Amino acid sequence: MAVKQALALLESLSKKMHWEQLKALLKKYDYKVHRGSINTVEKFKEFLSKDVEALKFIDTFKNYYLEVLTGGQKTVQIFTLPDDFVLTHTLVDDPFNVEGDSYKLAREHFPYLIPEDLISDVSDVELIHFEIKGEKTYFYFSTIRSITEKKEIVPKEYLDNEQNEVAEFLKQYKKVTVFEEKLKQYIDIVCINYMDNTVDIRLDSDLISGQKELDHAFSAVKNSFVKIHGLSRSNAFRKPLNFYPLIERLYTSDNYRVCELTFCTDEGYVHNERNRNKQKGSDVRTGSFHIGGRDNCEDLQPYKISIRWDSSLKKDDKKDNSEHTEVELSLNATLAELSRKGGGELFYAIMSSSVLKYDQDIFFQILKKLNNEYI
Repeated sequence: MAVKQALALLESLSKKMHWEQLKALLKKYDYKVHRGSINTVEKFKEFLSKDVEALKFIDTFKNYYLEVLTGGQKTVQIFTLPDDFVLTHTLVDDPFNVEGDSYKLAREHFPYLIPEDLISDVSDVELIHFEIKGEKTYFYFSTIRSITEKKEIVPKEYLDNEQNEVAEFLKQYKKVTVFEEKLKQYIDIVCINYMDNTVDIRLDSDLISGQKELDHAFSAVKNSFVKIHGLSRSNAFRKPLNFYPLIERLYTSDNYRVCELTFCTDEGYVHNERNRNKQKGSDVRTGSFHIGGRDNCEDLQPYKISIRWDSSLKKDDKKDNSEHTEVELSLNATLAELSRKGGGELFYAIMSSSVLKYDQDIFFQILKKLNNEYI
């Protein structure tokens, strides 16, 4: 039983946690990391075949995984609740839908993901779990969508692959791009925060592309949430917070590292800069090209920005193989918002590689300080 649970935990961790962070976490606890995520997971399965190692792995990593479920890669909307929401916020008598094979599987395997070989149907968004943590209530919704997954295969990750013909074929290429049609389970979160009277939707969005698909996914979660409360959508989900004014404030803030920036100059030129190198000082605003360009522009207008800060999963200087990790927040408006009458609008924010609850709290603090110039 312990081995089965440990393998489910490992598979779910590898799908929900960014490889950079999972690698750092494994090294933190002195587990061996092989070349690339694929080989590491496969080798680790052999290691977890003994109960003693399986139990140790579960004890060490399960709480990390539970925190990843509410963070990781998410696209976020935040709403301010009406004053009477607490009075009207009651669950219907039976909030859990017991119909549908995929839904039953989702509840049976939670908190872990449904094994891919068992996914055989496309389901609606359904509530599978909810829990109260202090002043917050988290609702976990599951859906299974058919997606086209684009993968960048790095051939060197397959050098240890037992299928030598695969390694032989791949080694002639530096990078290989493949497309795969598959069913995937998503776990979306709705979090009610009674401390500041807000509700946020954290859409599990790592492979969702396109505004139309994103809007549809948000709408499905909203509809499922109001259904289990017997509410109208206007009672919980009025106009979301507009993050557009935050772009300029983050651009001028010294508290975070700007790792990507897209802006328009006073002459109408659009330029993008990026630097995700984790070395100290690698902020696009401090590069000579950006400084030179900014000094020659009377009106530089950013409309996309990504910032990073140190994750609470920090480098341990006492360990030689310990690695530094970061959390990323992205605000991606469109060029058209620069000329919108009354000011630009952006109702989505993207959370990347946010593993621990502490990092997630910082992410939401930044978004909610819209009216605070000292961000």
